[in-house]
Amino acid sequence: MRPPYFIPADRTIDYQLRYFQAKQLHQAVVIDNNSRAVGLITLEDILEELVGAIQDEHDFA
Repeated sequence: MRPPYFIPADRTIDYQLRYFQAKQLHQAVVIDNNSRAVGLITLEDILEELVGAIQDEHDFA
């Protein structure tokens, strides 16, 4: 099991993508300025923001 990774909510999409690539991540916990968890971001979320919707086996028509 891998430890959780945290990413500040105010980071740009470009930063997030590079962070995910460098750490070989698929998801990370999003934290606010007080280090409180405010959400979860996935690699798919980042890619969809950059290129548009990605349909996979979990999406329904």
